[in-house]
Amino acid sequence: MLLKGWDDYLLGDIATFRNGLNFTKSDSGEVVKIVGVADFKARTKLENTKELESIQVASKVRDLDLLASGDLLFVRSNGNKELIGRCLYFPHVSERLSFSGFTIRGRVDASVLEPEFASYLMRSKVVTDQIFLGGSGTNISNLSQEILSNIEVKIPALPEQRRISKVLNTWDQAIIIAEHLLANSRKQKRGLMNELLFGRTKIQRFSAPWAQVQIGEVLKEVKRRVEWDDKALYPLISVRRRSGGAVHRETLLGSEILTKKLNHAYTGEFLISKMQVVHGAMAVVPNCLNGMYVSDSYLVFQSSDESRYNIHFIGWLSATQWMYRAALRSSYGVHIEKMTFDLGMFFGERIRIPTDIKEQQAICNVLNDAQSEIDAAERHLEKMKVEKAAMMAQLLTGKRRVRLPPAITEAHA
Repeated sequence: MLLKGWDDYLLGDIATFRNGLNFTKSDSGEVVKIVGVADFKARTKLENTKELESIQVASKVRDLDLLASGDLLFVRSNGNKELIGRCLYFPHVSERLSFSGFTIRGRVDASVLEPEFASYLMRSKVVTDQIFLGGSGTNISNLSQEILSNIEVKIPALPEQRRISKVLNTWDQAIIIAEHLLANSRKQKRGLMNELLFGRTKIQRFSAPWAQVQIGEVLKEVKRRVEWDDKALYPLISVRRRSGGAVHRETLLGSEILTKKLNHAYTGEFLISKMQVVHGAMAVVPNCLNGMYVSDSYLVFQSSDESRYNIHFIGWLSATQWMYRAALRSSYGVHIEKMTFDLGMFFGERIRIPTDIKEQQAICNVLNDAQSEIDAAERHLEKMKVEKAAMMAQLLTGKRRVRLPPAITEAHA
């Protein structure tokens, strides 16, 4: 059923499409900036061209092969099929800017379809479903002008399109602000880590000296072999790279696990992945993973003396570049993905640590608070993105209408 004030179109009736050029670099000819698939990244619009590559072409690029304000650019072909059909909007183009052969330019009839509204519409499920199926019921390997032209769309009159764009643009701006705040919080946390964990900045109420000790003095390995039962369920822990923390990877029946060597891991213990340690796969076990299991490819440690060494201080230290380099120095092999971790060498690495365990805990508390702020910001950002997606789905299908001023409503009745 067609909504009042909305009309049916084939996209090809209200937009034209053009494939990009397969440029070859030359010693002579015009130097022009070019937009390729790599420039899409996570963007939905491109307003800054400073990062774009400039290439020298054999002659001069024709005007019809340049981008203009209001154009849309689609990924036509890519090894990653999930990228195909992704749309990038160009609100303002003030220089000669071309596009690669792996993309398709879309240029809408602005008397029917407002370009910014079109950019949102092209990212809606109504359109992306048609793109991905390619009209044939199977996932496409390449996008084509024909597929784009045959996409069916329902659109309101221009005033409502502009109102919808304004609402969604407001959401976009709020999300951008939230992303900047999150990035700043992460940067501040990294700064705090570098200052506090290495004693460059002291928490004022503490005056005890710091001591230099070997890692082997701070940690002791623990092994708790599991009595095997093929019918038992084993929830398994994994440690993510780049200090991504310990997570519940999966739960398997004993009969599904090929290597019958597991260890228990409990809250507050420190895990090291022997295979991924050079990539920062080290973490303290959180409460939610208490009593789960790790494979034999993990080392499990406790504090060698809880009255002197706080394991969480080591956990925070493990998320620094210093610890990454220490792990690399303690590994050997011809390829970083196949390095062998030498625990003895790692235990010989020396770290500086407060002799007052209360200072260790105070440093952890500051960093925990900083992480809590980041976690809250991440949840807020994710909630905003979900709410914006729901708003898009409603506005772009007419399930939710924007209220227009009476004069505009009457003029387009």
